[in-house]
Amino acid sequence: MKHSDRKFVILASVAAVTLALGTGVAQAQTPAPAAKSAAPAAKAAPAAAAKAATPKAPSGTPIKIGVLNERSGVLGEVGAQNEVGYMLAVKEINAAGGILGRPVEIIEADDQSDPTQGVTEARRLATREKVDIVYGPIGSQISMAVLPVFNEAKLVNITVAGTTAFTPQVGPYSFSLLPSAQAQGIQIVDFVVDSLKGKNIAMITDGGGQAKAAAEAMKARLKERGITLAGAEEYASGALDMTPNLLNLRRAKPDQLILFAQAGVDTGRVIKNLNEIGWDIKVSGNISIATGYKTAVPIAGPDTYKNVYAANYKVLTYCSNEPVGASNFAKYVERIKAFAPDKFAKLSPVQVSYAYDSIYVIKHAIEGAKSTSGTAVAAWLEANAKSITAVQGQLSASKTSHFLLGPEALVMTENADKVREDGLTKRHGC
Repeated sequence: MKHSDRKFVILASVAAVTLALGTGVAQAQTPAPAAKSAAPAAKAAPAAAAKAATPKAPSGTPIKIGVLNERSGVLGEVGAQNEVGYMLAVKEINAAGGILGRPVEIIEADDQSDPTQGVTEARRLATREKVDIVYGPIGSQISMAVLPVFNEAKLVNITVAGTTAFTPQVGPYSFSLLPSAQAQGIQIVDFVVDSLKGKNIAMITDGGGQAKAAAEAMKARLKERGITLAGAEEYASGALDMTPNLLNLRRAKPDQLILFAQAGVDTGRVIKNLNEIGWDIKVSGNISIATGYKTAVPIAGPDTYKNVYAANYKVLTYCSNEPVGASNFAKYVERIKAFAPDKFAKLSPVQVSYAYDSIYVIKHAIEGAKSTSGTAVAAWLEANAKSITAVQGQLSASKTSHFLLGPEALVMTENADKVREDGLTKRHGC
């Protein structure tokens, strides 16, 4: 697929949106009406106050954010969701005065869901486009492949990688908005054993770096818990048919199945194949299973998530006693709906939030460091990421871990496709 090089500066109207400090949440501002009995001099006060409260339009040399996105290939569905997230964040940020008073410019690159193409495009962003910082890519294999490019250029990048090989030692300028594969894997195993009472557990995972790391972590955890591993199968991400893998696992007669999938399309195909061979078994899995429901359901049908439990971020879930529309996530969902009404029906707000949060992390880090220097921004994030509250929850980082979200951010959900009207998913067990 031929690369489409798109550059643009989004300079939104600054009167509509202001930034809620420290949260990365934009809120509409409505000036208070003047009192009916106000004197003529006082009548001008609300207008003057509104003018004073209006952020100054960003000016000067733009801050260039490179976006290394999956616009095609097996992760193309994810890339389309990412675009809505970073476009909305940039619109809000420019409307609120930019970053350090400068406008934000996005320079896009398509890695085509391929590590080799990802390296080519990462190099273009770093050397030819001379971007200040990078969002992306999505997926551990591509994220790990581009690290040497960003290391050499001393460019900070905010990615979504879960492999345990993603360490500050190999990527001193790279941070991930995903809990590690190990953290996800341990949580899934403990849930299956403790909540579902699994005794003979099988697993099926994709062939990506994150899933490989998760598989090893889950095998080790099962051994620690004294639980039998009935069997383990691996498929190529994007494979059209996992029936042979599932038939192999069924022969061992497991009582529970763990699925670690990279994208919704994989989830849909696995569940579809389970239905086709008539295997009625409970399935538990990782965050991508929860976020990819809008792709999975059209493949496997309306009952895709009937027996499926998936990890998700606690702040994106609800218990039955929690009111509708009260959460920050619910307000964020409304902003997505207003920003992309024609696309909203096909969007997963959780998936969109990876890109949205990443751009706000970039804003906080550059403004905190008062610099776009990779060294300064990385050091600021290691010391201060805990000051950032993202859509997905409270962030953290350190010199020993660049995973911005830890296992404490996760819970297990049920019926991930049955999203409440405010965008939240039902938390299991409450």
